[in-house]
Amino acid sequence: MKIDIHTHTLGIDNTPELIFGKISKFVGKSKTRLNIISKILHYALPTNRDILERLSIFLNEMGKSTEQKIQELLQDNDMVIINTIDLEYAGAGNVNIKYEKQIAELIILKKKYNIKIFVHLDNKRQDLYKLASFFAPFVDGWKLYPPVSGYPNDECIKAVLRDFPKHVTTHCTDSSPIYYHGNVDELLIEHWTTRKGTQKNKCQSFSHPYWVFLLANEFKNINFNFAHAGGNNKEWQSYIIHICKDNDNCFTDTSYTFKDVKGFSKVFDAIPDKLLFGTDDCMCDGYSLPNMAAMQKNNKKFLNID
Repeated sequence: MKIDIHTHTLGIDNTPELIFGKISKFVGKSKTRLNIISKILHYALPTNRDILERLSIFLNEMGKSTEQKIQELLQDNDMVIINTIDLEYAGAGNVNIKYEKQIAELIILKKKYNIKIFVHLDNKRQDLYKLASFFAPFVDGWKLYPPVSGYPNDECIKAVLRDFPKHVTTHCTDSSPIYYHGNVDELLIEHWTTRKGTQKNKCQSFSHPYWVFLLANEFKNINFNFAHAGGNNKEWQSYIIHICKDNDNCFTDTSYTFKDVKGFSKVFDAIPDKLLFGTDDCMCDGYSLPNMAAMQKNNKKFLNID
């Protein structure tokens, strides 16, 4: 069985207009403008994946329905894990379709397709526990996205994990293009360690693997995926490798990280039984990476699949 541990089906109706900053407001909600801008960005940008290239790829996918995206994902996989993202409380404008409807659509499609659903726990949402308890019987895991939500070692998140223990995938890089657009100073307290005081950089500090490790250390009965292996931040990557080596319930994945096999091999050689295969579709594919059989074995271990 081939499993992609990390995919998304987020569409334009679930995305507030300012989520990528001013450029996303310029692009707006026009599908014609989306197509034109995405093509310009695709052909005009260098090969390094900065925020504009990510936006270009993201825009190309936004016109597709959730079911179309799932069908495409299952052309290359036997099973995919869909990570939902709750952007209603991102402080970046309103969304056209409420988060609850996004989850409900996936639950209906789960009856038709071999997917698993990870629900984003945004601890700024006042009704988070109520939302999690309602959907817990129908979904398979929880998603943490600290640049949007703030510090993840939160009492409400702990209550959800305690009462509804499920696998957890957390965003774990310092370069997320999606982040909280409201006032973060009061959330930072003394833990802000970023180099520059931009809104985006402030929010990246929430994703440091230490904050999720506090949860993983407390909830040993839950498997945690520190997604993206720290990205391009070698310090974070080394920290994640150390965590995965020393803790049976800690894993990391390949998603949106390894454009070169050399970087991949370094992580795989360090933790061959803890590196999961995930693409972060639509941001990258990763299907050409070696050691696929070993990573698929790890995917099954993470998901507790025999």
